[in-house]
Amino acid sequence: QGGVALCWRKSADFEVEEIRAWGPNVMTSQLVTGRNLFYVVGGYIPPSDLTTLAQIQKAWDQCPKGCIPLFLGDLNINLESPWDERDEQIAEECNFRELEDTSRNIRQRRRRRAQGGWTWRMHRGDRWISSQPDYILARQRDRHLFKNVGLKMPRHHDSDHRAVVATIH
Repeated sequence: QGGVALCWRKSADFEVEEIRAWGPNVMTSQLVTGRNLFYVVGGYIPPSDLTTLAQIQKAWDQCPKGCIPLFLGDLNINLESPWDERDEQIAEECNFRELEDTSRNIRQRRRRRAQGGWTWRMHRGDRWISSQPDYILARQRDRHLFKNVGLKMPRHHDSDHRAVVATIH
């Protein structure tokens, strides 16, 4: 239960380097493109945990000069409406780092399997419960680098999460 995975499609247009684990739920890598160098922090914050947030902060602070920082992961909160003090702390950290959801203001093409803005759901009783705990977060000034951010159902395995997928210029 838990952990983090960052996936990419091999391409001649970019390279992934410097992969490092900062704990069981946090990892970093550098994404090298022709024009930009991205520092990618991937993280999973378990629902009843805040210790992982300290690992994410430590990893974030190691962003090399000249890199564009990104956060990809499962925060286990809805940034649009934090519920409690834990959620507020995570949202405040995102705000402090000037991070915004890259999928906001990008209109997703309608697909039968990816309707709605949820990234997690489960069937409880006779109804579905859903939320958006999964994000690709970037600084406001870097959001223009994302050409497309969308949600996709994983094709080859059963999951209660949809993948957040992005195309970067």
